[in-house]
Amino acid sequence: MSLTTYVIVPFGYGMHRFSLAKAKPWGPIEKILLGYIAKTPCTSTFLAKTSNLPRQLVVEMLIPLMKAGWIEIKPINDEYFFVTTNRGAEVALYEELPTDSIPYSRVRSFMVDPLTRECYRYEKRKKKQSFQLYSKHNILDATKSFRGLCSELNIISSYTTTLSRIYEKITNYDEEVIDIEDDIIDTNYSKNIHFALAAIDDMGNITGVPEISDELKCEILKRDKKIRERAEILDISKSDIYVGENINETVKTLPKRLINKEQVRLIAGPEEHRMHLFNSIINAKSRLIIHSTFINEECIADVFDNLIDAAQRSVQIDILWGQTEPEEQNKLESYKNVIAKFDELNNKIVQKGLSTQIKFHRAPTLSHAKFIIHDEIQGIYSATLGSCNWLSSRFNRFEVSACITDDLIVADLTDICSHLSMGGTGLANNLSRELAVFSASLYKNVSIRKESDGNTSVQIISAPEHHPIVKQACNVVKNNIFICSHRVSYAGDRPIILPLKTVKAYDKNISIDIAYGRSSGDLKSAELKELKQNLQSLGFNITTADNPEVHAKFFSWDNNNIVVTSLNWLSSSSKGDIYNELGFLITLPGIGNEVKEKFHEMYPE
Repeated sequence: MSLTTYVIVPFGYGMHRFSLAKAKPWGPIEKILLGYIAKTPCTSTFLAKTSNLPRQLVVEMLIPLMKAGWIEIKPINDEYFFVTTNRGAEVALYEELPTDSIPYSRVRSFMVDPLTRECYRYEKRKKKQSFQLYSKHNILDATKSFRGLCSELNIISSYTTTLSRIYEKITNYDEEVIDIEDDIIDTNYSKNIHFALAAIDDMGNITGVPEISDELKCEILKRDKKIRERAEILDISKSDIYVGENINETVKTLPKRLINKEQVRLIAGPEEHRMHLFNSIINAKSRLIIHSTFINEECIADVFDNLIDAAQRSVQIDILWGQTEPEEQNKLESYKNVIAKFDELNNKIVQKGLSTQIKFHRAPTLSHAKFIIHDEIQGIYSATLGSCNWLSSRFNRFEVSACITDDLIVADLTDICSHLSMGGTGLANNLSRELAVFSASLYKNVSIRKESDGNTSVQIISAPEHHPIVKQACNVVKNNIFICSHRVSYAGDRPIILPLKTVKAYDKNISIDIAYGRSSGDLKSAELKELKQNLQSLGFNITTADNPEVHAKFFSWDNNNIVVTSLNWLSSSSKGDIYNELGFLITLPGIGNEVKEKFHEMYPE
């Protein structure tokens, strides 16, 4: 006897009015093809051979050019050639192919996955939509005839998502978001929960929901199994909805991006970081974002003229900082001085007529992350992330960062930056909206072209992902581990030191190096000395890197894997906001050796 079970699934629900426009349809390849045809009539076979593209793809790209009225087909000597019209010959000379796109306003609805924070589009009036959303009252009413075969997922979730995820899902394939027209945007949708009714057949097929995440599918199928077990021993006609245990929101990891090794550059040491900061400002073509946890007025003065020069050549610049308002009176005064300095600099920028190009954002993001986003070649963006406080460092300590040139990595980091720029309010502002549009456009651009098939893996990891990576590495390590942290405290014992001790106990041939600058918190100098002696007695190689004091934060294993991060491995908790700490997880042959060699250049063995 076939049996269908039902699971009530909660979703965050949002609805906003968006300003939209038809997406820019023309890319560099269409311009090149039009240029060829403008010079001389061409067959599709010739264009395919010349461009090294499949002939079918070439034809598909030519059809929109025909619809625009720029090319047409003419028979010449028993062959069919593409030729330009008068308008097409004129357009072929333009630097960019023109688009006629008038913004329009639309209300769009969406759902937020309670486990992963992904978004799904929801259209109330779409007849072909295979699922429906209900209020709490209506879902209970809809299930009253089969409550014994029904379960409800009780998920503890923030129902928070990011603007770029919303933008990505609410647009059609030929649309792009200009902005959200609503004045106040709160990306926490926990106040507006709607419910879908998932139906599961004997084969485990799920209907009644959108294309949901694998994590949510897994929880639905777990409940399906439980309902079927209950149906075998209970009178389901007299049973009520089965609720079961609470389910916690999962940490949604960002995807690993496959790129080429040439797209990864390790930055190590004080001088390399100083040069990278100045080169990023001096060479930026259109966009520059700098996020520094702390701000030093002297450091700002060192780069201010360069920032103004960049703004004068039309680079869009945003300076963000992450420091939480301190409670100590002496630190609070310094904190207020930074805000006053930001106001002073913004006034200078207004006087120079550059207020639309550069801004120092006075509201902190409350994040300890440190990163730069910029493009040195128009449209080719890089993301730099690591240990360096770019606008408070005197560049006299050992730092490690990584610079990744890849649109998907930049889109991931810009999406995070959009979230961070909301600060403590959690409400969208002009910057968070703009960054969300930028991130969504990068994702969309990559989705319509072939992604890299390189053998180097790069992934942005959030705060709660750091400690599990250490445990995973300790389970698979074969040769060596090297961990470097600015500070050491008791906070690093359970998540870091204990797994490393377990590795050493299991295999004494595995080399484990630990480097740190100084003690922190309740850990006194005498206790740190005792810890060092204890670890050395177990076979650990310990380096007290305090001259100059190390500020780098990295974890590498087996020479081919490294996490370059803002997290102090041996002194900080990974709890708190998901983006309070950020790192790159990089898999690249030899990268562990590279960072170790650069470390020992400053701290000889």
